[in-house]
Amino acid sequence: MKVTKENFISGPSSSSRPIHVYLSFIGDNETCRFTDSLWVALESNDLNTFWDDKKLDPGDYSIVLPRHFLRAIRKSNIAIVVFSKSYASSIWCLEELSEIAERIHEPRYTVFPIFYDVDSSEVQKQSNSFEKAFAEHEQRFTTNLRTVCNWRLAIKQVANLPGWHVQREPEPQVIDDIIKELKRKMRELVYADVDLVGM
Repeated sequence: MKVTKENFISGPSSSSRPIHVYLSFIGDNETCRFTDSLWVALESNDLNTFWDDKKLDPGDYSIVLPRHFLRAIRKSNIAIVVFSKSYASSIWCLEELSEIAERIHEPRYTVFPIFYDVDSSEVQKQSNSFEKAFAEHEQRFTTNLRTVCNWRLAIKQVANLPGWHVQREPEPQVIDDIIKELKRKMRELVYADVDLVGM
């Protein structure tokens, strides 16, 4: 099923429901098939998910995320980052990732990487397509290399977390495993809230 902009949770419409999951990925044709299926499974299991199948204009070099993206990252309980070969080419994805990485050590926040058609070692070491993307960013942002360094650090932090490798298992099985783990995490949060009220 292809999820369209008319029926996914994004922007101001997400404010009426609590945001459980923030989904970060680059909206290319290769990745969208998987993320469409993942989003449907998340929403079908009452995991309200913020995402946007954005396609960055090659001429748009802005590194400022829209405010509703930032709010969604900060309000969510879980972030899922879908690393694909072209992920690091997107400035917005890297900015999302930097915001997500800042929350990694928060006790009520969980980040899961998914490696889609790319090996985790490529992402961790920033080799191959990631190396090429960062070389282009460093040439483009010669006066703002600190931001590029922050992007590199964010990728290392998130890519080193436990996650899933889509190419090693059938996609439906991976999605099923993701849903089970996310539901378990959400139950932990509910139980923690009950305990706090009891105290």
